[in-house]
Amino acid sequence: MDGVKSLLLSPCLLCCAPWAEAVDSSSDEQIVPIDNEPSHRAVLHGVSMRVFDAFFPSGKVSLYHSHKADSVFVCLEGADVASEEPGKAVTPRPPIPSGHIYYRPYAQQPLVHRVRNLSPTSFRILDIEVLKERPTVPVVLPELPSAFSVVIDNDRVRVAKLHLVAGQSTIEIEFAGPRLLAVLNAGRFAISFRGQPNRRSVDAIPGSLDMQENVSKEVIINAGDTDLDLVSIEIK
Repeated sequence: MDGVKSLLLSPCLLCCAPWAEAVDSSSDEQIVPIDNEPSHRAVLHGVSMRVFDAFFPSGKVSLYHSHKADSVFVCLEGADVASEEPGKAVTPRPPIPSGHIYYRPYAQQPLVHRVRNLSPTSFRILDIEVLKERPTVPVVLPELPSAFSVVIDNDRVRVAKLHLVAGQSTIEIEFAGPRLLAVLNAGRFAISFRGQPNRRSVDAIPGSLDMQENVSKEVIINAGDTDLDLVSIEIK
C-alpha cells in the first residue's frame, strides 16, 4: 500500500547473551528511568510506541526503576518473579506463565519497583509502552478476522493473539492505525499489503517484532512448516 511504512526488528538484534553481564543490583537503592535499567533493552522506538525486551537470568535483581507510560506486557519466558516497591513489603503473587499478556495504566498510576527472578530458569518479557496521546473521543477499530482472539480491548489498545498452522493465511486485515506484531515462537511468516505486488517474508524467533505506524490493509501468512503464534498490539 502506498505510503505504508514498516519497521522489522531483525532477530539478530535480540540475542540475550549480553544481558547476563549486567551488574547485580540487589543492594542498590538507586531509582533510574526504565531506559537506564540494564536488564531492560530498548529494541524499538517509534512514534506511537516504544518496546523494551527485558531479560532476567535466574536470581537476577534489577535496579529500582520507574514506569510512567501505559504499557502492554507480553511474557516470552515465564517464571516466578517478585515485584518489590521501595519501603513496601513484598506481596506474593502467582508465577507469570509464558504467553501471558497484560496491561498496566502507568501514565495514570506510575510505578517504581525492582524485579527479582526467584525461579531456576530465566524470565523474559516485552514491555510495550504506548507513546501516542490518549484519544479525546472513543476509538472504534475495524473488526478483526475470526482467526484473532482478543485478550485486551480498552481505551488505549486492542491486543489479540493470532495462531496460524503451517501454510495458513488470514483474510485481509484492516489496521486503522499503528500496530505491532510480536512473535511468540520461532517460524516464518509473510505479509502481503494491498497495493503492493510483492509480499514481505520474515524469519522470526521469539521476541521478533514488526511495526506498522500507518493505516494498512494486509494479509498475514504462515510461510513456515510449523505452527506460528503472534500477538498484535493496536494503538487507539
